[in-house]
Amino acid sequence: MLKHTLIKLDEQVCKAFLQDRIEGWGYIIDKAVKNILVSAGSFYCITANTLDLKEVNELTFAKGFGTDFSPNSDEIIWRFSEEYLNNDSIGKREIILEDYNANTGLEYFKDKNLEYYLANSIVFYRLQSGTGQQTIRKYFLEADGPYTFSIIYIDIPLGQLEVKQNIGDDVIKIAIDNICCFVTSIYDGESYLLWVKDGYKLLDVLKDYLV
Repeated sequence: MLKHTLIKLDEQVCKAFLQDRIEGWGYIIDKAVKNILVSAGSFYCITANTLDLKEVNELTFAKGFGTDFSPNSDEIIWRFSEEYLNNDSIGKREIILEDYNANTGLEYFKDKNLEYYLANSIVFYRLQSGTGQQTIRKYFLEADGPYTFSIIYIDIPLGQLEVKQNIGDDVIKIAIDNICCFVTSIYDGESYLLWVKDGYKLLDVLKDYLV
């Protein structure tokens, strides 16, 4: 099994990539990228150390990604998210998992009996402090797909929201104002792009799960 590492990426390249991939798909993540000061943090990529760093930094599809990443990068993000939600020393937190492809009008989606919320009619799932491993992975697998979801780590709980209803702009603003990290897929879903706000030691936590 290849060892994974974190590579710091160029801010302008990442912003251009996100604007191209996110706009018109996600809602909360789109607003976040446009409204938060991304220069107050840094972008990173989970990579295997065998890959060409020029390709990695340009966010192009590097040769060998299919064998070098999948499914290890998924496991890294899952375990990091579990730690983020359930580490008692860092207090109550929340993850928004925005699922661009979910269609609430289709029978197959209704039959899954998922607990979901809406932001401008885009589906998102809430993972809150104390959520068990099985539930976390269930919703990650539900949303999983190349460029079809984003993971937004919020530093405070959002409180009570009405299930299956659109949340208000006030809640969205609170969420965006308290984002400490967001993650989206890159390289056709083979890995992840992360933005981490300065002052948070999330990278130290994430590095513990690099395998």
